[in-house]
Amino acid sequence: MDNLRRFVLIISLISFVLLCVGGFYIADVYDPKSIQKEVTEPTPLVPNGNKYDPDNYTKQDYYKGNTLFVLTPKEGEAATGFVLAGYNEGTADLNFIVIPHDLKVTDAALNNSVMTLGAYFFEHNAKDTTAYLSALLSVDIDNYITLSYDSLTSLIEKTGKIKAVLPMDIKFIKTSTEDVNYGDKVNFSKGEKELSGSDIVNILKFATDEGAYISPELSKYYEDAGVRQIHSKLATDIIAISVNGLAKNYLINPENQDKFKNAFAGLKDSFDTNCDEEKVTEMFRNISNAEDEEIGMFIIAGDLQVGKKVYVAFDGTANELDTSSSLSVTNIIANRFTYIR
Repeated sequence: MDNLRRFVLIISLISFVLLCVGGFYIADVYDPKSIQKEVTEPTPLVPNGNKYDPDNYTKQDYYKGNTLFVLTPKEGEAATGFVLAGYNEGTADLNFIVIPHDLKVTDAALNNSVMTLGAYFFEHNAKDTTAYLSALLSVDIDNYITLSYDSLTSLIEKTGKIKAVLPMDIKFIKTSTEDVNYGDKVNFSKGEKELSGSDIVNILKFATDEGAYISPELSKYYEDAGVRQIHSKLATDIIAISVNGLAKNYLINPENQDKFKNAFAGLKDSFDTNCDEEKVTEMFRNISNAEDEEIGMFIIAGDLQVGKKVYVAFDGTANELDTSSSLSVTNIIANRFTYIR
């Protein structure tokens, strides 16, 4: 028993020594701060892949300003379209986010009244609406430009028709609204089209006319959604389709850039904007290197709520125009529209 007891004591002593040595070694190499740092320190932003060097950049090299375009029938009326445009020189990306005019917002200045974004613009102005969207989307928006239907029509007439693809038939049947002047001008079958400024405006008038009837073909395209929901979706879709065609036909087409730039400059006095001629010139100069495959076109998404008004309840996502993929707006903003900090 003495030998057995002695053997157990020796083994216990050896085990204790080994544990002590191992513990000191682990304590020496273990740094809890390094583990915490690895978990909490964010990964540097990499816009669109691997073109961004976090150790060699300046804000002005990679970011050229985001601009909000607002479309309204005429001065003093509610807006029917909003498009956020941004160009990133570091990645040669030209990007657009189309924001529904019936996006559901609250107005703090009117006791947090619920209204559409188009109505918010009517109650305030382009500057305040730009600030509101900047806060809502967590993005810096430096510039705003408001175009009336007449300004848009003149702009496209001076530059030429827009080549676009309509994925749906758009045909006027009748309307319960009085004094309508667009009806016989809205009859488009799906497919490749060349749209004039008047064509786009007339489709928008149809899409925002709550008294207009919806054809069976258009209803089928929108999966038999309610009439008011179809009007809402069509208004947003036609703006996205038109902007996409405009970007490809003129903004990134070297042969047509000067034509569009000159037409834009000639109409600048009809725009409500904080951009002077120098800013507009810089915009066109900055986007001259954008390529077709680098255009990003997104449409803000959300649940359609129908009551006295139709509202798009923003759910934090946007749909890509070409693929209909649902993407996080936070990621789109971070990678395509945000200052590289």
